[in-house]
Amino acid sequence: MKNSKIYKFKISLIVPVYNQERFIERTLKSIEKQILKNFEVIIINDCSTDHSFEIIEKFINKNENFILINSEINRGVSESRNLGIKTAKGEYLAFLDGDDFISPYFLKKMYDLIVKNNSDISCCNYWFYYSKINLYFFNILSMFSGTYLSNEMLKKLVSDVVVHSYVWNKLFKKSLFTENNIEFPDMDICEDVIVVLKTFYFSKKISVTYLPLYFYNKHKESCVSSMNLNKIFCYADSYRKVKYFLKSKSNYKKYKCYHKFLGFRIVLSVFFIMLFNKNKEKLKFKELCANFKNVIKIVTS
Repeated sequence: MKNSKIYKFKISLIVPVYNQERFIERTLKSIEKQILKNFEVIIINDCSTDHSFEIIEKFINKNENFILINSEINRGVSESRNLGIKTAKGEYLAFLDGDDFISPYFLKKMYDLIVKNNSDISCCNYWFYYSKINLYFFNILSMFSGTYLSNEMLKKLVSDVVVHSYVWNKLFKKSLFTENNIEFPDMDICEDVIVVLKTFYFSKKISVTYLPLYFYNKHKESCVSSMNLNKIFCYADSYRKVKYFLKSKSNYKKYKCYHKFLGFRIVLSVFFIMLFNKNKEKLKFKELCANFKNVIKIVTS
């Protein structure tokens, strides 16, 4: 039976913002240029202490479909997104970070992909944008298109090779979140890993386009670039959450080899991050080894 609920908008685009005065104007301008028009923008200003609010206010005043929520406390990106989901009046949900931007065709192509194939989720390719040197780098590993059943896409997602657990290059049926009580966990990084896994698991069909429609901004203040030990453990813990969820559904054996491959990649990534990241905490060699051992323990548990 088709969903008989009447939605005010086709899409709700959720944009958490915290101290993004350098980037937020470009982000919001890219939203204004969207070819698809029947959508709302929910901007959560998460207690920004810079001039983000003043910039956002200009866009709110001239766009009726732009909604601003000023948080009274600093919620973090997870709780800001959860608040956006509760506020959303669209049939579908999209997520955009306050320092990134999107193609004018982002919402249109993603929506058409879902409707054409009767899918629950659509995914697009993306660009890495290095703002310091104004360089665009195409993500060549995701150059494929098609519509797939949930179990086919879960294999790709769990191994994290050609399909990644980012919420920002995807469009979701809102009902996936509301009917399955899916919320973003309180984590400093990788909070979207378990969320994307759950939405893929509860979906029936997922459509993918090789077209790069999202621009991921790489800069020194970004979450991944400013890696520290707490974020490293969040990275490893996200791996564990995937395992626990699949086991709770008696489905882990089907994806075990893909999950183990991801664990191997996480260990390697953490090793290099701990040794070479410019912003890593200053640790003695014994402490460094002990922390690396803890990461291995999390991944292998």
